[in-house]
Amino acid sequence: MRWPADRQVLPALIVMFLAAVLTLVRAGEVAAQPFAYVTTSPQQYSGGHTFEPGAVVVIDTATRRLVGPPIPVGHTPYGIAVAPDGTRAYVTNEDDDTVTVIDTIQNAPIGAPIPVGHTPNGIAITPDGSRVYTTNEYAGTVSVIDTATNAVVRSIGQVIGSGYASWPNADIGITPDGTRVYVAGNQTVSVIDVATNRVGGFINCPSFDSYCPGSFFPTAFAFTHDGRRAYVAGPQDGIWLIDVLSDELITGVVFQSMRSASPVAITPDDQRLYGISLIPTVKDEVGFQGAVVAISTVTNEMVSEPIAVGTQPWSLAITPSGRYVYVANEYSAHSRGSVSVIDTVTNTVVDTLEVYGYAYAVAIGPALPTPTPTGTPTPTSTPVGMNSGSGCGVAPVHSADFGSLVQLAIPVLLLFGRQRSMIGQIVKAIRSRDA
Repeated sequence: MRWPADRQVLPALIVMFLAAVLTLVRAGEVAAQPFAYVTTSPQQYSGGHTFEPGAVVVIDTATRRLVGPPIPVGHTPYGIAVAPDGTRAYVTNEDDDTVTVIDTIQNAPIGAPIPVGHTPNGIAITPDGSRVYTTNEYAGTVSVIDTATNAVVRSIGQVIGSGYASWPNADIGITPDGTRVYVAGNQTVSVIDVATNRVGGFINCPSFDSYCPGSFFPTAFAFTHDGRRAYVAGPQDGIWLIDVLSDELITGVVFQSMRSASPVAITPDDQRLYGISLIPTVKDEVGFQGAVVAISTVTNEMVSEPIAVGTQPWSLAITPSGRYVYVANEYSAHSRGSVSVIDTVTNTVVDTLEVYGYAYAVAIGPALPTPTPTGTPTPTSTPVGMNSGSGCGVAPVHSADFGSLVQLAIPVLLLFGRQRSMIGQIVKAIRSRDA
């Protein structure tokens, strides 16, 4: 067989075609929105043992629909954290003293629960995904889990102080550079050195609590994305600002809320801080009415009126785009948990989803291809709630759209058009070979 003189034409066309296909696949992956994960319990948390295990509910943030049936975990699931690559989620089970690991591609637990300290609640993952840290409330310790083996490699003691009952997901935070872990305590923040897994120092936090003077209970952290500052919040004490480089308070109270602004989360551009505030004067038959406050990090003032959400909100998380805030409410209008979705452009609630059980913590992963839900859920065209034992709506699978395909096809077709004479020679060569 005789090939054309320019033997690089065919390989070049093949490379161009494969590159176009790869780009198309990646475009479909990027288009997929992240998923929100919410810990729920069939019984209200009261500090005692629950008789039924809890579950994690998955929400597609693109459609704001529940995805698949609930993922079974342990008793009283409290805190939750998603790995940086989005493939795993870790849940603290308070009544079992364990951590459940979830495969977020299959939406199912993997392996046996990991034993940790007594009453685990807060949980955080290092930026490289290699370590998980949990605060164990009644033990007064922090457990360190190696994510490669899913085993505890160290228990760090004397870090929580009084063992004050904390908010889910909030009482522990890791600096963006992954070098230090902040743990909330009684009037202090313990600073753990990740390299040695030892307490390297403490940050003293004075109190302005009129209900309990001299006892500041920091319960939440939010780090700016440049890693230079951390906001620390506590009930009745407002929000303080920490210089992360020096591990020192750099200002007094930067914001004093109605009752609480804990937990807190910061937008990706570091321009706004969102915090949960309970309104003590507005209480229904099940708990305090909750609100979210939006605070400018430039002026330290609220940028809108408090945003009313559900009853007893416990946790909030911001989508990677910064467009939406997801708030886990322990109760809803039907005495079950719910998730409020806030649009950060208008600072209004744009959706409310009822979930299985009482909701406690919410975490949002990175943008990834849509996972395969377990079970056989029933599709639905609108957001739906989910009662105990029932299925829920399935989010449609994300993929690259037809317009993207056309955009990628045009340059390839033009290339083929310009090289039509050479392509003809290739075709003739193949025919002569077959002959």
